[in-house]
Amino acid sequence: MRALMLDQKQSGHRLLETVTRLFGQAGKVRDMDVLATFASSLAIEGNDPDLALLLEHLHQKRQTSALKLRACIAKHGKAVRQGLKQCAARLPSEAADVEQLQSSATAFASHLCGELAAWPRLTSANMHSYRLKIKELRYTLQMAEGRDTPFISMLQEITDAIGEWHDWSRLLTIATGVLKRSPDCAVSKAIRSTALAKRHHALLLANTMRKKYLGVGSHTNHELRKTTPSEPVLAAIATLASPPSSDPGIKLTGQPHAHPSPPQLRLQLPRIRNTKMKDTSR
Repeated sequence: MRALMLDQKQSGHRLLETVTRLFGQAGKVRDMDVLATFASSLAIEGNDPDLALLLEHLHQKRQTSALKLRACIAKHGKAVRQGLKQCAARLPSEAADVEQLQSSATAFASHLCGELAAWPRLTSANMHSYRLKIKELRYTLQMAEGRDTPFISMLQEITDAIGEWHDWSRLLTIATGVLKRSPDCAVSKAIRSTALAKRHHALLLANTMRKKYLGVGSHTNHELRKTTPSEPVLAAIATLASPPSSDPGIKLTGQPHAHPSPPQLRLQLPRIRNTKMKDTSR
């Protein structure tokens, strides 16, 4: 919605807020399912009472979150369905209007690349926020017709890696509270070890992408960065500006369609000043 500027009108902005609220509640249910799966996968011998206590706690939190999700759907479900239909009706079919939305999506993707390139050194404190920006960029680029490019696939891989690390970190935080009487038990040690390994893997992938695709090299946290994205990034962004197919309306990613090669696009990522972010990874 942001990429297509459908949130600019009051109705669109209100719909985005409501959908975000619903997704947030659904995410809490999903989180407990994922964390319970992770906890159950730990290589703990025998019927460990600490593991049983942790799993029971996660189950209770999941039940509470599910009740809140049902209440949220009952309250906002009808309005969201109506709002989505209204947004769908506002998608343009005229070529000039489609070109305007393509221009907006292209500018939005370029700005996101600039933000990702200018991001401070990745740490435990800011890596999850970085993941959210990567998801926005990936979803925007996937609006173009055609299959995923290696760049988009890498964005997906990084999103998954950081997300998995974040889930294990949350599990560690919960386990620390639930098992505070035995902080050095086998369960806590296993979760802590896994979280550290996931963090290392996520940082490696994210920093590799920044160097390979966004032209990020050595820098200090205070300097202004002016980077030039690689050709695969420029091509992915340019695809958003490609002429629409002969079929009316906007086609989102689905079955691949043949279309002309993307036009040559010369982009300079915006100069974005870094903001200092405290590193809490130690």
